[in-house]
Amino acid sequence: MGLTVVRVFNQSRAELQARFLGPMQRGEAFTFEEHQWIPREMRVSILEGPKLEMHQLTVGGGWPNARRTGTDVTEQVLTQVGLGRSKGAAEAAAAEAPVAASATGEAPTGSAGAGSVLPAEASIALRERLIGRLSAGPASLPGVVRVAAELLPERRPDEVLAAAVTAVNKLLDAGRAELELDGKALSNADERAALLDDIRSWLGGDGDLRLIAAR
Repeated sequence: MGLTVVRVFNQSRAELQARFLGPMQRGEAFTFEEHQWIPREMRVSILEGPKLEMHQLTVGGGWPNARRTGTDVTEQVLTQVGLGRSKGAAEAAAAEAPVAASATGEAPTGSAGAGSVLPAEASIALRERLIGRLSAGPASLPGVVRVAAELLPERRPDEVLAAAVTAVNKLLDAGRAELELDGKALSNADERAALLDDIRSWLGGDGDLRLIAAR
């Protein structure tokens, strides 16, 4: 059971209270990002700042941007609700009205959650939808985002993109899909990660980068 880190952005104070602080105050385990979290085994950090736009949240940029533009108000917020670092928590980040959150801890895998608040069943459904799509042929990464948008019509654009990124990474990690560039499979993990971390790949950048069913 290793260290797990999860993050969520642009959350209101009410959402932060409902999602993290409330369960922590009650000492209750809760689910988030397909993991079960136990307050005494977590650590939380909270950042306050302006809302992060979609381009600031894409693939790996959310947390650095939240730290750059926000202020750490962890102790202030936890004190307000009667919690403290010594009582255990998660690691979270906040914004002026919106909040960004990152949970860190020894968290066993759970059965429900929210990938940027995406329930586990929706996350699984998206991966299965993508596998079905790949059975008909390769899909571009923008095409993957469109599939996610069709399945998650009520979600914000940044949540749809985050769900698409998570789904692709999980399929790749599970060996159920592969990436190919200009018709050649990408076997180099660093090269693959660099391409997936580039927002241009998801918006239709240079080269023919496609997701294919595992051979």
